[in-house]
Amino acid sequence: MASFQMDGRELCTLDKKEFLERCPPYIGDIIWEHLDMMKKAVVVAVVLVVVVVVVVVVVVVVVVVVVVEVVVAVAAVLVVAVVMVVVVVMVIVIAVVVVVVVLVYSSSGGSSISIVVVTAAALVVVVVVVVAAAAVVIRG
Repeated sequence: MASFQMDGRELCTLDKKEFLERCPPYIGDIIWEHLDMMKKAVVVAVVLVVVVVVVVVVVVVVVVVVVVEVVVAVAAVLVVAVVMVVVVVMVIVIAVVVVVVVLVYSSSGGSSISIVVVTAAALVVVVVVVVAAAAVVIRG
């Protein structure tokens, strides 16, 4: 039996037809399905890590804002209400962004790196816009 070898970079650039042409019969289908599942699992894991990091950063920023506003004693109840609304909006928007990016990725067949970059960029924009809006509301 001929040996079957491919390096990782080569493996990532092959489409299914090319991959199956270079694999032993029947085994290629099984390997391709496992690789496809692994790629999707990696993408989902990275997106979840990005979301968790963004949520943690937002919570830290919100806590700092609340502490500063409470220490300064400027309408603490209003500040807490605004902060809670900001956090809820942030979580909803992040969830929508992640779902849209994953759907676009899965339909376009993009690489794992591209989905991570696009998701991270979208989340950064969401965080900046929501934090800026909250700052405007808090400052009056």
